[in-house]
Amino acid sequence: MADDDATASITILAPITVTKDTDLQLGSIVVSGAGSYQLAGNGTVTDTAGTVDAFAGGVTPAVATFDITADASATYDVDVADDVTLTSGANTLTLSTSEAGLVVNGGTGLSGNRTVSVGGRIVFAGTEPAGTYTGTVNLQAAYN
Repeated sequence: MADDDATASITILAPITVTKDTDLQLGSIVVSGAGSYQLAGNGTVTDTAGTVDAFAGGVTPAVATFDITADASATYDVDVADDVTLTSGANTLTLSTSEAGLVVNGGTGLSGNRTVSVGGRIVFAGTEPAGTYTGTVNLQAAYN
């Protein structure tokens, strides 16, 4: 009779955690016609001058930041919904996160601990009522 042994092993990865560090604050704007407003993932503000203008005296724009803690020996993907509905009473706006881009600080690879910044872009018809519009931006991370 012949025999041999095989070693059995398993690697347990630390769970991924996602923690919001800062909320997405698009700032204050004045809408007087059709156009767009964007706060890019790197914090750059772009507006359609003359129709959608950032209001300097208003709230300072700030990207949302999320801290991700993950095992350094494994890679993971980050996902944010492309469109987020912002509401003010019965009125809605669509915030596009995909057009503004994600910024992964600390490198381009997604492994180990990272901070991810999320911005957004809104296209206006020029007829939107004044108000404070709010919604929820959800970021998910999962091992590959």
